[in-house]
Amino acid sequence: MARGLCDLCGRPLKLSTKVSLSHARPMPHGAEGWAILQVEPLLHRACALESMRFCPSLKRQILEGDLRIRQVTRWRAQCAVMTAEYVQTVCSGARKALGHGKVELLQWIDRDMEWLKKGNYIDDSRN
Repeated sequence: MARGLCDLCGRPLKLSTKVSLSHARPMPHGAEGWAILQVEPLLHRACALESMRFCPSLKRQILEGDLRIRQVTRWRAQCAVMTAEYVQTVCSGARKALGHGKVELLQWIDRDMEWLKKGNYIDDSRN
């Protein structure tokens, strides 16, 4: 998440259409107001479609109406900073560490399954 890589293929998302597949809903978070905090990493558009084709959990969520497909136009990674004291309680060594990573969606466009399937676009992440 923090490095901006696709959850499926592991390639950079920087110059690509970014997709969120999540059940998270907008809530008022922090100084910028309404946003979505989700634990699911972002995907390239083609990788999101591939995930939808094969993942039983995503298929079930879409049928139940729980899954939201979003084209993400602005986002950032959020990580909790764990104190040295806390880290020592869960593993050996006392040093600060990052944990509990989330993606914060700041701007997005709600999409649907047809949008993922539409057109013969070129996925620039694969070039």
